[in-house]
Amino acid sequence: MLNRARRRERERQAQKKQSFHVKRVVAEVKIQAATRVQKPESQARVVLNDITPTTLVLFTSMPLLPGQEVAVTLEEPKQFYIQGSVSWCELYNINSHIISSNPFGYRSMIEFRFNTDEEREEVRAYCDELGIKWLNYPVKPAPEPEAPAASEEEPQAA
Repeated sequence: MLNRARRRERERQAQKKQSFHVKRVVAEVKIQAATRVQKPESQARVVLNDITPTTLVLFTSMPLLPGQEVAVTLEEPKQFYIQGSVSWCELYNINSHIISSNPFGYRSMIEFRFNTDEEREEVRAYCDELGIKWLNYPVKPAPEPEAPAASEEEPQAA
């Protein structure tokens, strides 16, 4: 019992020492029109920490409308392409201190649209890889196997 408590304390201390990284990358957003004619690409920014297995949050210079179908492409740190729909969009940080030739004043959430379970699994694996390789998230240890539960019923003598 004491060893287990010491191990947990060491793990907590190690997690405190790990740094938290935020990495911003450029993305391309294509708005897919109902006529299947795609509008021109628009540049966006994505903070890698804002990518989950089902959504991503991005910053654009133009507002996106909730319900719009979009395709998002990231080229770094590893190529990523996903289709989805805009969940929400809001004006963000009007008083930004970041000087940019292309201000990204809108923040939007994209909910992914998966055609297969394989696509869903690929996105989950991509998110895991982002966390481990580029964002320095701690690797989750494999769960310890549980001992089989003892049967509560006692064998009856014949």
